[in-house]
Amino acid sequence: MKAAVLVKPYQLEIRDVPKPVPAPGEVLIKVDVCGVCGTDVNLYTGKYTGRWPVIIGHEFAGTVAEVGEGVSIPLGTRVTADPNESCGACYWCHSGKSTFCENMAAYGVLRDGGFAEYVLVSQRGVYP
Repeated sequence: MKAAVLVKPYQLEIRDVPKPVPAPGEVLIKVDVCGVCGTDVNLYTGKYTGRWPVIIGHEFAGTVAEVGEGVSIPLGTRVTADPNESCGACYWCHSGKSTFCENMAAYGVLRDGGFAEYVLVSQRGVYP
């Protein structure tokens, strides 16, 4: 699949990368749209640091293309996803305050995001 990969600050490349395969509990979204916001610009300029190389873009929407085992979201459903994925296992997640998750990972920053044909996300953060 084609993806916009931020290799390092000021170096964004369109690359052919493997299409992700959903594991149990994961949803593969065919990206229809992905917004550009200040976070993306700040990653590009190096003001924010993330994991490089990374597929940027965290404001995306699309359709469910594939699902992993245990996912009940029907194929073809139009969805978006929370750009921040909590771990579901730490003290804060178990306390119902996942916004304070000790292991938070953001799509397009620490995990591959939506500037691609497909993005792989946890079903916990998918919204129809």
